[in-house]
Amino acid sequence: NTHLTIHRLKREVEKKKDSSSPIREDIWFKGGRGIYNFKVYNEQTGRLGGVGVYILSKDFKIEERIESRSARRLGDRWEFRDGLVKTYGPDGPLSARPFKQEFIDLPELPKRFAQVRRSAEEMSFEELTNWVHQMEAEGYDALRYKVDLQLKFSFPFICAIMALIGLPIAFWREKGGGIALGIGAGIGLSFIYLIFLGLSRSLGYSGLLPPMAAAWFPNLIYTVLGFFLFTHVRQ
Repeated sequence: NTHLTIHRLKREVEKKKDSSSPIREDIWFKGGRGIYNFKVYNEQTGRLGGVGVYILSKDFKIEERIESRSARRLGDRWEFRDGLVKTYGPDGPLSARPFKQEFIDLPELPKRFAQVRRSAEEMSFEELTNWVHQMEAEGYDALRYKVDLQLKFSFPFICAIMALIGLPIAFWREKGGGIALGIGAGIGLSFIYLIFLGLSRSLGYSGLLPPMAAAWFPNLIYTVLGFFLFTHVRQ
């Protein structure tokens, strides 16, 4: 049944694996109008093994299915070898055509498959922004990446915020406060900030906080704390 197959595909698409090895296995990937399944993908060579491509209509029904023993990128096209092309209609498959070698125009590139496993920390602002837009266009939930994108903007400000908190600690030392206690307070505040940031990020990932709030709320709290300490110490 085509509809049951589609539902299974939609579930499997979400099961993407991360791995440090260039050899990846059993990949499900959605891009453009297609859903792709590779038994083996070598990121170094760009070669695919055990390939299944499902071309979908606008109402998410299978129009064409391509099965191939292997595939590789040649110029602007993909070369598929030892496979079968099935064309579907409303009531099931209409035709099946085996092939030894087939050149097929598909928009996805090998580097696009590899990008799935890249973490937000490895991407630049532009790459991460484009990745968020692409995930949303393909129907994925990009909430985690939206939070990570906001964190890329908010985290660098912690240097200025910690300097703001460090000033009242320095003034406090000049007024007779212990050096060891001042150093301990600075380290403790930095450690608490990291814990607070991790908690806020988790709340953003779960959707309990909007991405911008999850990324900027710890900075806001510590900015208020810095001004409070500065005013208190001066008195």
